[in-house]
Amino acid sequence: MEKGAAVRNPAWVLLRDLISERMGVFYDLGTLDLMVNKISELMAERNIDSPLDYYYLLKYEREA
Repeated sequence: MEKGAAVRNPAWVLLRDLISERMGVFYDLGTLDLMVNKISELMAERNIDSPLDYYYLLKYEREA
């Protein structure tokens, strides 16, 4: 993932806010790329390409 990609894709911000809501961990714009790198690895394990798809999985699937 190229640096700054998270800022250009609003789905990453949705994921950030979901993480903040559920876990109490907040990534600001300076650390958002770190979050993206970590989540991208988890997405790859599940063969998910889209951060928006991953957001919906986490938000609405009970077993996610």
